[in-house]
Amino acid sequence: MEERVKVRVTVAQWPTHTPVFHKPDGQRFVQPNTLKVRANHKYLLETVITPARQLTSMRISGQTLLLRPVDDRRHRDLTRYSAIWCTTGYDVNKNKTRTFLPLMLEFQGENLVVTTVQCKVYPGEGEGGHYRWGQALHSIDLHCGLLTSEATFTTVITHSVVSKRLL
Repeated sequence: MEERVKVRVTVAQWPTHTPVFHKPDGQRFVQPNTLKVRANHKYLLETVITPARQLTSMRISGQTLLLRPVDDRRHRDLTRYSAIWCTTGYDVNKNKTRTFLPLMLEFQGENLVVTTVQCKVYPGEGEGGHYRWGQALHSIDLHCGLLTSEATFTTVITHSVVSKRLL
């Protein structure tokens, strides 16, 4: 039996909560959108899972993130987690190159969701730069079919990058 689950991951710079940007790349690379991050920086990731499921582990490129449950008493049909992701040690991308970061989410019951996020890593120093060009990221949305039987891997049905609506 298959259950559909939506996973929404938002990313913001830490501790300022300023937006992270992305840009459409068309067919130039593996994925149509590129997330722009800076080397040697920290980012706040917030993950919302609908319907509610317990997330036991989150890894980005092999780095296990410390998950903190966020209490949301208004919405009992979802679970929310926050984590800090650090890009220390990431290589800066040269022109016309991208970094492909594996993102792995493990749910209670050992169900795994694995996807890849296409990024461009910019130098960490300085306030200006191309990492601020593009569209402000709202979220990375994964629509998944979680298997409730004995299978451990899930199917990511759609993987989309959603822009923030600026008023």
